[in-house]
Amino acid sequence: ATIVRDMELEWDLDKFKVEEPDHDRLVNLYKQLEFNNFLNALQESSKTGREVSIDDINIIDLETEEQAVEFTAALDVKLPLAMYIDTNYHHPMWAKIKGIYFEQKDQVYHLPVGERASYRLEWVRPLLESGDISKYLHNAKYAQVLLMRYGLKLQGVVRDSLLAAYIDDPSFEGDDLAAVLFKYLDINVPGKNPAIMVSRLRNLLNQLEENIPSEQESLLKEVEMPVSEVLAHMEFTGIKVERETLQLLSEEMAVGIERAEKQIFELAGQEFNINSPKQLGKVLFEDMGLRVVKKTKTGYGTGAEVLEELYDDHEIIAHILNYRQLTKLKSTYVDALQELIHPDTRRIHTIFKQAQTATGRLSSVEPNLQNIPIKMEEGRRIRKAFTSVNEDYVLMSADYSQIDLRALAHISGDEKLIETFHQNIDIHTRTAAQIFHVPLDQVDSELRRRAKAVNFGIIY
Repeated sequence: ATIVRDMELEWDLDKFKVEEPDHDRLVNLYKQLEFNNFLNALQESSKTGREVSIDDINIIDLETEEQAVEFTAALDVKLPLAMYIDTNYHHPMWAKIKGIYFEQKDQVYHLPVGERASYRLEWVRPLLESGDISKYLHNAKYAQVLLMRYGLKLQGVVRDSLLAAYIDDPSFEGDDLAAVLFKYLDINVPGKNPAIMVSRLRNLLNQLEENIPSEQESLLKEVEMPVSEVLAHMEFTGIKVERETLQLLSEEMAVGIERAEKQIFELAGQEFNINSPKQLGKVLFEDMGLRVVKKTKTGYGTGAEVLEELYDDHEIIAHILNYRQLTKLKSTYVDALQELIHPDTRRIHTIFKQAQTATGRLSSVEPNLQNIPIKMEEGRRIRKAFTSVNEDYVLMSADYSQIDLRALAHISGDEKLIETFHQNIDIHTRTAAQIFHVPLDQVDSELRRRAKAVNFGIIY
């Protein structure tokens, strides 16, 4: 076959040249379709967004106590004060303040702090701790925890653009103020300059206020904002962890890992890198001749589900699973948690992500304290390292009883659901009795488990 290359076409090839995208249409399309990652990528491009120059902003440095006092005295208490704290790190318990930026009436003020001038924070203590001066921030919780470390109590926070953006669009990760400014004001902040960001914070919050429906305002002001302050105190307080318990566990696990490794090598008849899927696959399926459950592009599947299926085929599998569990617990929890104990407080301080999950649930990072293992005996021992302050206090675990289905009963008004809760009957047992046509007292654990899947399956 020969390709015909001399056809006459009606089209002008110039029309097919790649051109710069229509920025405004693209931003609107991404917002409409909630393509938030694309929006963030658009912001990173210097050719997109209305770029604000630092030259357009008048900044007054507060370099003496007298200047700081004059600045505070001249503030209009009837107007909000926008604030942004410039730091060197994203975790408030480990960060250092580089400077604080304030904005009011389109004038930006900068208090330089840095490593050697933390005493300057005392100059603005009355301002920061005044509940009469309304303050606008992005991620006020971060600022509150950070300032608590410097002995300051930030008060008067009335609006938080992180939480407002979360209420408006729970799927948008708005930790980064520059990304939020780009999404809502189409402003590209070069170098994420703090002075530029604080200068646009009021405009951002005004835009968000227009976006948020009136019925959602109470959620922001009566739930999210007060919860943010509670979380700030929780993060700052942290949780006591006994380093000695973790160190002992680490030593014991190292012995267990070494023992498992020795047994694996003996059963395999050779030494190899157990952590290498390629080497492990060769040993199990070529050298030892175990049945192949799954093949991958690079060799054999050696994941947990494959090993579980092979569990009864050879005793080496149990030792490999034990080795993996111990190495995972030791590296991810026992050793990692020790590194995260703060040198000043001797506690572990997580960050509670209030504006991350679309469902409204909190998440926890650095470390994730909502994911400490409990299934294995070693996991339960890791939990024992978390203790109360002293013998006068205890750690209490509390959980809602079937809160999802109670909420469903309230929202739906379903008479049988409501009656079930009023009579204090287990809802999963009652559902099982209905769908399997057996009396309540004959519902066993298996029928209840299946009914539970039905109940949750429907509402989720």
